[in-house]
Amino acid sequence: MISESLVVIDDVEAEAESTADQIRYRHNRAREVEFRVPSGTAQGMATSLLRDFPTLVAAIVDFRLNGAATVRYDGIDLLQALKAVKPNLVGVILTKRPIIDDEPRIKEDRHIYDLLWDKRELAGQFPSYMQDLENHIECVTKDVILTTSEDRLCVDQTEDEEQTPLLKRYHELVDKQMCESLSALEKEELDTIKRRLDEIDESNEMLQQAEAHMDARRRLFDEQLEKISGQLKALLEQI
Repeated sequence: MISESLVVIDDVEAEAESTADQIRYRHNRAREVEFRVPSGTAQGMATSLLRDFPTLVAAIVDFRLNGAATVRYDGIDLLQALKAVKPNLVGVILTKRPIIDDEPRIKEDRHIYDLLWDKRELAGQFPSYMQDLENHIECVTKDVILTTSEDRLCVDQTEDEEQTPLLKRYHELVDKQMCESLSALEKEELDTIKRRLDEIDESNEMLQQAEAHMDARRRLFDEQLEKISGQLKALLEQI
């Protein structure tokens, strides 16, 4: 089972923690559930979340985030920034009934978020809310499960003696990262492999350019040789 990440974002830290705890302790699914208080810009916050949670599949975001002193965006803005980088992310807007009924943006930007939860109904509707979330997550992760290292290896593997084992180990680590946290040594190994593969790609590109240059020089040399041979033949015929 893939251990994905869920994060709750609310400008009231106590409410963010309470919602995260409720999901963590009432829902039987192996998953990392954390909470965050918004800060900075929507793009900056999205970058921070995706960096902290590389296996993030769902974000549950309070609609009004302006309780945080420096925040000038709402939950829909944040989900839009997250989905710009990770389109398959499941976005949940969490707010209260008066806002749901009276805030035009809740209806106008319905295409940006996937689910709309009422804070006041969360405790009572928790099973159905979580089932809806699970259904959305299953649709997102199903494709991820199908594209495993074996599929990618068939496409990416080359005959290069160094690159082949590197690619195999790279996909092993990436698949493990999708299912569980990597150790510090494994993360360092993954970064090292990425750098080496980039170097190999760059080296291969330089070799291809050098080979193309040599082919062009060879063709020019053959043309010149053929021209000289023709001239010599003409001279011999005149003797």
